[in-house]
Amino acid sequence: TSSTAGNVLTITGTPTATGTYTVTATTPCGPLTMSGTITSSGATTPTFAAVGPFCQNSTPGALPSTSLEGIAGTWSPSATINTSTLGPITYTFTPTSGCGVQTTLTIQINGTVTTNASLSICSTQLPYSWNGQTLNAAGNYTATLTTTSGCDSVVNLVLTVGQTITNTTTLTICNSQLPYSWNGQTITQGGTYSVTFISAGGCDSIAVLNLNVNSVLSSTTPVSICSGQLPYSWNGQSYSASGVYTVDLTASNGCDSVAELVLNVTAAGTSTNSLTVCPNQVPYSWNGQSLTAPGTYTANLTTSSGCDSVATLIFNVSNQITDTTNLTICTNQIPYTWNNQTISASGFYTANLTAAGGCDSTAVLNLTVSSILSSTTPLTVCSASLPIIWNGQTISGAGTYTASLQNAAGCDSVATLNLTIDSNFVGVRYPTVNATSGVATQLLARVFGSNYSYAWSPPVGLDQYDIYNPVFTYNQQTQYLINITSPNGCTTTDTLLVTVGAVTPTVSAVFVPLAWSPNGDGHNDRLYPLMENIKTLHYFRIFNRWGQLMFETNVIGYGWDGVYKGKPQISDVYTWTVEAVGYDGHVYQQAGNSLLLR
Repeated sequence: TSSTAGNVLTITGTPTATGTYTVTATTPCGPLTMSGTITSSGATTPTFAAVGPFCQNSTPGALPSTSLEGIAGTWSPSATINTSTLGPITYTFTPTSGCGVQTTLTIQINGTVTTNASLSICSTQLPYSWNGQTLNAAGNYTATLTTTSGCDSVVNLVLTVGQTITNTTTLTICNSQLPYSWNGQTITQGGTYSVTFISAGGCDSIAVLNLNVNSVLSSTTPVSICSGQLPYSWNGQSYSASGVYTVDLTASNGCDSVAELVLNVTAAGTSTNSLTVCPNQVPYSWNGQSLTAPGTYTANLTTSSGCDSVATLIFNVSNQITDTTNLTICTNQIPYTWNNQTISASGFYTANLTAAGGCDSTAVLNLTVSSILSSTTPLTVCSASLPIIWNGQTISGAGTYTASLQNAAGCDSVATLNLTIDSNFVGVRYPTVNATSGVATQLLARVFGSNYSYAWSPPVGLDQYDIYNPVFTYNQQTQYLINITSPNGCTTTDTLLVTVGAVTPTVSAVFVPLAWSPNGDGHNDRLYPLMENIKTLHYFRIFNRWGQLMFETNVIGYGWDGVYKGKPQISDVYTWTVEAVGYDGHVYQQAGNSLLLR
């Protein structure tokens, strides 16, 4: 029955088969009769998407309560999938709506798969990689994997490791048996040798040979005999003179043996000596002889080895012994005492003495008195080099300085230094020069005196770069640094800007190089700000990496040479700060880093 806007449709009876039926509807306008045909399509078998398989004891959830055709129903024994039992499990679906018929669904439950394997490898194949494991020895190993269905798979491996077989042989041979052949190798000297084979099990087998080679044995026998013992018999041979003799023998181990004889035949020995005695030592006894006058005497003796020996003595009797001594002393050691004499000046002095042997003895002294030495050194340095160290003194200004030293003889020495300071003039910026492109314009630098040298940089636009008054002929604005060097090597740096064409407003700038190399070659030896149209430098400061102030100046064109407290500093990165005022009135403050190169 349905009702729409007061119209009531009443259906009487339930159609049970295919056929034509009449429907009577009651409306406000009276009864309305309609007829229609009902056709039966037959029963439907519910279908479902594939389910499973599942692993044992997993939790897959419940079966769907509605088929793909939209037929609702219930499952027996339950809609919950039971995975506790292995194998296929059948579930029955009973429709509760529609024209569906009862159907079944089979789900497969899979368990853990276990596989056993065995493997034999050689020890040289260790470590062995297996299923993500690194195996270092024989044993039983297990790996848990996942099958294509997602269930656990356990693999058991029994690993056997075949060891490398080593066989060592020690052998001793004679040197004459070299070269020696062993397992295809030709061996020329003693040592340890090895060769690798493949055993019956497929693994390495190493044969080792420790070969000892008995060298030719040698022995040396030194023998000294008198010439009267010749000829000399040795090892069946007879020798008649000094020399080195050899004989080839066979040692107890069967190898060659060389015996060497160093035979020294001593002829009748001779010796000659000279002797001088005082008169009170005469007569003088020598080898059983009593000597009373000068002359040459001989004695026939026998050496400790039993050989003849002839000794000769040249005998002298002296009445006077003279000894001379050369001596140098300092003036502060005067007066000098010698053999009871008081000496006050250089000269030769004598003293008559008696020697321990009773002979007269004359001692001579050659005395030299060393005066105090003095030296004077004139030196001119640049003011930027102050202070200087001289003989342990720190000197900061011009003047005369002395130092007391000692010379090689230990006497006093006075050194004098006459120090002159060549002042470094303060660098200045010249007024800007405006030139016309291609028209010669005279430039002028400051003149401090004669023999000063000039160097203009950069080397562009000038007819000469080493004079104080070059001519500018160029078509581009250029800023020149003018290095003015005194005859003593002191340098002052001035700056000049040359503009070309119309005068443009003054632009100021400060630039500090990224690196400098204080090696004394005259190029880039000092770190200082390069300035354009700067009127005043308030400060330029340089710090090391620990924040220690190494250098500071407010002089334009003056910079740091990398020396702090008299010591050259190491190659490193140094931090700088600068503050300056331009002709435009602007205050420029900058900071940065520069590298000291050595």
